[in-house]
Amino acid sequence: MKKYLLDTNILMSTENYEKMFKDFEGCDLIIHPAVIEELDNIKTREGAPGYQARRAIKALRKYADKFIFIAGRLDINKVDNLLLEISYNNDFTVLTNDANVQLKGEHLLELHVEQYNQQRKTISSGYTLILEGEEFPKTHCGMYLIEYTEEDYNIHKSYGDGIYTEVIPQNIGNFMTGVVSPRDEFQVCAIDSLVNDDFTIITGPAGSGKTLLSLTYALREIQSGNRGKLIIFANPVKTRGAEELGYYPGDRTEKLMSNSVGAILKSKLGGVEPIYQLMSENRLEILPISDIRGFEVGPDDIMYITEAQNLNVDLIKLAIQRCAEGSKIILEGDPTTQVDHWSFEGDGNGLVRAIEVFEGYEGFSHINLPNIYRSKIADRAERM
Repeated sequence: MKKYLLDTNILMSTENYEKMFKDFEGCDLIIHPAVIEELDNIKTREGAPGYQARRAIKALRKYADKFIFIAGRLDINKVDNLLLEISYNNDFTVLTNDANVQLKGEHLLELHVEQYNQQRKTISSGYTLILEGEEFPKTHCGMYLIEYTEEDYNIHKSYGDGIYTEVIPQNIGNFMTGVVSPRDEFQVCAIDSLVNDDFTIITGPAGSGKTLLSLTYALREIQSGNRGKLIIFANPVKTRGAEELGYYPGDRTEKLMSNSVGAILKSKLGGVEPIYQLMSENRLEILPISDIRGFEVGPDDIMYITEAQNLNVDLIKLAIQRCAEGSKIILEGDPTTQVDHWSFEGDGNGLVRAIEVFEGYEGFSHINLPNIYRSKIADRAERM
C-alpha cells in the first residue's frame, strides 16, 4: 500500500474529491499540520487562491475519514494555535466558529470542538464562486456567479432556471464624486445591480465601498436626469457605546446634517455646500424615518438608506412600502459588526430580514463587499 503525503497545491487544485478517492483507492492520503497552516494563511487572499484554500478546508472537514492526519508542531505564536494547545493540556472543549480551528482541533489534536452562534444570522453573500471549467450551478434570480480563471475572472448574473447573462465591468461617476471604478469582482457585481435592478442591498464592513458606490450611482442618475430626486431616509441612532451630546441646534435639516447621515454626505461630497445646492434644486431630500408615514417616493425617484443595519423590521418595511412602481431602492449597511442597538440584532434586524424576504425576487440583488479599501489600518481594525 502506497502512502502519499499531500502537498497544499494538490488540495487546492482538486475539484472532485470523490474522484481523487477512487484514483487513490487502497492508498493512504496523509495530511501534515503544515499543510493546514498554509491553507489557513491563504484562505483570506483575494480571487482564486483564497477560494481554493477555503474549498480545500471544507473538503478536509467533510471527508476527514478519508485522510490520515499526522501529528506535528503548530506555531503557538498564532492565537488560534495557542488556544488549541491550552485546550489540549487542560482537557478543555474548544468553542469556535472557525472552520480551520475546528479541523485542527478535531483531527490533529483529537479535541472536543463545538460551535456557538447567538442571534446573528448567516445571510447570503449574493454570489457563488467557482473555478473555470466547473459546471454552472442553478441559482435563484439575482445571484451572481464569479468564475475565476488562471489570470482573471468572469462574472455572470442568474435569472433563474440555469439562465445566466455575462456582466461587463463598468465605471460610474458624476460631477461631485468623480468617476469610480470597481476595485474588485464584488464591486463589479454591486455596480451592475445598482445600474440594472429595481432594488439593491449592499452590505460589507466599514471602508468596503458600499456608501461610495451607492451615492455615486444615485447622484449620477439625478444629475443626468434619469431620475428625479434622491430621497434619503435617516435614522439617527447613536453609535454603540458613545455618549449622548444633547440636542443639536437648528431646524430638522440642520439636525440631520449634524448627525451620522450628514457626516457621511459631507465626507463623500466634499462639504455641506453641494448638499444644500441639491436640496435647493429639489433633487435631494433628507427625512428622518420617524416622519415618513404617508410620504411617497415617486416612480422616478431613488430611495436610499445608509446605515440600514440600525433599523428594525417594521421600519424597513415602512420605508420600502413608501416606494411607487418604478422607484429605485438602495439599502446599505453592515449587519455583522456595526449594529448600534440591541433591538436591531438577530430576528429584529430589518436589513437582514429584507435580504431574506426579497432573495430570488426578480429585480432584486444583494451583494456583500468583503474587502476593505479605506486603509491598511482600517482593514486591521476589522479584526478587533
